[in-house]
Amino acid sequence: MENKITERESIKDLSEQITRLVSSLSKFLIDLGYGKLDELSINELAELQKVIKEDIEAIKTVETTLGKYFDIIRKTKLPELMHEQDIKGIAIAGVGRVSLVDDIYASIKKDQQSEAQQWLDDHGHGDLIRETVHPSSLKALLKSKLKEGEEIPEDLFKVTPYTYSKILTEKPTK
Repeated sequence: MENKITERESIKDLSEQITRLVSSLSKFLIDLGYGKLDELSINELAELQKVIKEDIEAIKTVETTLGKYFDIIRKTKLPELMHEQDIKGIAIAGVGRVSLVDDIYASIKKDQQSEAQQWLDDHGHGDLIRETVHPSSLKALLKSKLKEGEEIPEDLFKVTPYTYSKILTEKPTK
């Protein structure tokens, strides 16, 4: 029983830390408004960019880990326990109404695109069929056309050039 209490306290502590982090982020954004960035030197901006990049990576790790834990709870543990106790829905104080929902994952099997599209069309669902261009492919094409000096039809495409800085992680010296 003591282990469960410790786990609950640990989860509550993590949640409180995340809440404090969000509050600190808000304060940081207010204290270091966009205008104040103009006051920083190249070195200071580069250092800030590096720190923020590292923070973004750390937050992604937290998000990924919590997301996996969240999915285990919502897709496995809680449904299994509710099924075992023959509970389809339950109201829990401080949480709300918890219920089970049946759903599916759906996709078209590899190499079956045209057959699947034909089936959809034959069954009155042709409106689901869309020919699309992947955004990365379009970007690469238009970027190469611009680099070659070709004009891009503005009535068909929106192209917004920008410049960014990139910091490569230093490799440790041996």
